[in-house]
Order: sequence, then structure tokens, then C-alpha cells
Amino acid sequence: MLEAGSTIGGVELDNINDITIGGATSDLAGVRTIVSGDIDLVNAGAIVLADTNGAAGIDSVGAVSLAANGASADIRSASPFEPS
Repeated sequence: MLEAGSTIGGVELDNINDITIGGATSDLAGVRTIVSGDIDLVNAGAIVLADTNGAAGIDSVGAVSLAANGASADIRSASPFEPS
């Protein structure tokens, strides 16, 4: 599981294998930037957004780029919450 936050600056990650964003702790609630910065995630495998507390799995004041590369890779949500 991945959870990360940045107050000033972005979050950039290249990963191999499936990755789950969020769900580890309610303190960070996924990946987010607060004042400035973009989120850029390139993954060789599936990306699962696993929000468990109602906060966004991906939240950024800047741009968000998610790429799931591979023949069976996809981006999906495991969240029970509906978008507002």
C-alpha cells in the first residue's frame, strides 16, 4: 500500500508490480499535495485506489497523471464511496 503527502512540491513515483493507493492509515488517505505540486505515478501493473475513510485516494492542487502499463494493467477503485 502507498500513502504519501507533500505540502510544498509534488509526488513522483515509478513502480513495478500492482500497487494499492490508500487504505493503510486514515492519517494520509492516499496520495496528496496540499499547497503546490503535481502527482505523477507510472506503474508497470494495476493501480487500485483503496479509499476506506471517505477522503480522496488521489488529491492534488496541481496536475494528476496516473499510468498503468502492461497487457492486463488497469486503474480501478475499491472505494465504497460515490463521487460528490
